[in-house]
Amino acid sequence: MQLARILLAAALLTLSFAPGILGQTVKTDVKLADVRMRDVCILADEKTKTYYAISSTMANNVEGGRRPALRVYTSKDLRVWEGPHIVFQTPADFWGDINIKAIWAPELIAYKDKFYVFATFDTDSLLPEQWLNWLPRVKRGTQVLVGDSPLGPFKPFQNHSTLPVDMMTLDGTLWVEDGIPYMVYCHEWVQIKDGAVEMIQLKDDLSETVGNPVHLFDGSDAPWGRKSPQWHCSVTDGPYVYRSKSGKLMMIWSSFGPAGYTVGVAVS
Repeated sequence: MQLARILLAAALLTLSFAPGILGQTVKTDVKLADVRMRDVCILADEKTKTYYAISSTMANNVEGGRRPALRVYTSKDLRVWEGPHIVFQTPADFWGDINIKAIWAPELIAYKDKFYVFATFDTDSLLPEQWLNWLPRVKRGTQVLVGDSPLGPFKPFQNHSTLPVDMMTLDGTLWVEDGIPYMVYCHEWVQIKDGAVEMIQLKDDLSETVGNPVHLFDGSDAPWGRKSPQWHCSVTDGPYVYRSKSGKLMMIWSSFGPAGYTVGVAVS
């Protein structure tokens, strides 16, 4: 997931996974080669002159079990790091009686006077509509968390995904146009077969959506894209929007091409 974001912001990190432990000692002088993270997003905070790298993990809880969590490493030079800092752990009742089994591809964002995490929460809870000879269509969605510091603690606004709960969504990212915040995200191919990239307006504090989703494009619109030979679907992952020096609006995103999983660019 989120290969596009990794290439843009965190290509220097080793992309292997090591579970974190709640309350573990925060280590200093951690060499880059010893940082084990995947689906990384790096926030470069100008105020503190510090890089904050966030990823998901599993962490011990006070009940003796392990719950999906978020951890952050910090660095001044992208070479030597300090961490991990556990900045959020999923409570057992986070989505009520729906069990969160994993967190995908968190994005750490500074916006106005707060810090936010856009993260995708994955479950095994089935949606009402299931298809014959198809993958399970489950409750999966991007949710916004908020905190006063990039080191958390982060808290949710609600006990459900920020995006519509009947949609399978992932990889939400923030884009602000003319002072109005939007979430750009992927509509999961498992639910709609031809994966899509969509956007929806957010309230000014990013707590809720405003209005209805707007369809931007389908995975099959990419001339370089290739459908899955097994599922005959088009995948969309990891959108990230930025304004180029030419003034054009660019979006990097990921899907499958002739050589496998790759990164493409959409232009507006």
